[in-house]
Amino acid sequence: MLRAIQNIPILHHIVSLYDPGIISRHISYQFEPKHMNFRGGNCRLTIDLNDHIGYRTYIRNQPFEHSVYNFGKQLKLGPNDVILDIGANIGTASIPICAENGCELIAIEASKPNAALLLQNAALNQVRIRPHILALTAPEDAGQFIPLYLRDGNRGANSLLKDWAPSAAGQHSEIVFTQTLDDLLSDEATIGRIKIVKIDVEGAEWAVLRGARNFLAHNRAPILMEYRFDAMDERLSKDFGHLLEFMVESYDVCGLDGHGQRVEFDPHGSYENIIFTRRPPRSKC
Repeated sequence: MLRAIQNIPILHHIVSLYDPGIISRHISYQFEPKHMNFRGGNCRLTIDLNDHIGYRTYIRNQPFEHSVYNFGKQLKLGPNDVILDIGANIGTASIPICAENGCELIAIEASKPNAALLLQNAALNQVRIRPHILALTAPEDAGQFIPLYLRDGNRGANSLLKDWAPSAAGQHSEIVFTQTLDDLLSDEATIGRIKIVKIDVEGAEWAVLRGARNFLAHNRAPILMEYRFDAMDERLSKDFGHLLEFMVESYDVCGLDGHGQRVEFDPHGSYENIIFTRRPPRSKC
């Protein structure tokens, strides 16, 4: 029924009432996992209906973050190409692309329960995956075990930032290891094969990029990133200001719509994804 009414404007709000991510903001309730198998196109996924990403995947009848999938289709990827998914969650953004095109996946996910479903979904689709269960961060914070703050009902909102996504159930955390992307990926041959970089780390994007300077110097792939100006406090606004200032030195920035098409970027707007595209190097005189 919820699938049927989601496209009826006057009834659309009813769908949100059953979304575990919305419920957890207002009601202290312990969501027990409710796994089910989902098939979308050429991809099979195990999802959790009692989590926002699984619920939205089921209701929309397509994997969550479909704009990433749509953008990936434009690049005509093949078996020699690699997708780097930073904040992979259970793989709904990257596994469908890899399953359809035979790409290799380097997946970084800090939360162990999320990573368990990520690995299961990679196995279901015979995706070649290099999994890393850790959190990427800046050099000064690397090599430590730190808390990852959990959002029951919306584990895609798990964050290294304590106040990123508070819920009515209070604060819970999971201890995770930290590393920089430069320390994790140093093989230039692998770096050169990466054709899409997706970063979805709930407020820690600037820290990830500060630990990726060598990677960025050797890779020219487009970078997809969540951009939620509506969720930024004063500190995050400053971090994203530094991030944009750093990236526009070498990249053009656009928003992405739900079909993976570029739209004009407004730094005061909110987007499921924005895209940084590397500008060609200037020719020398």
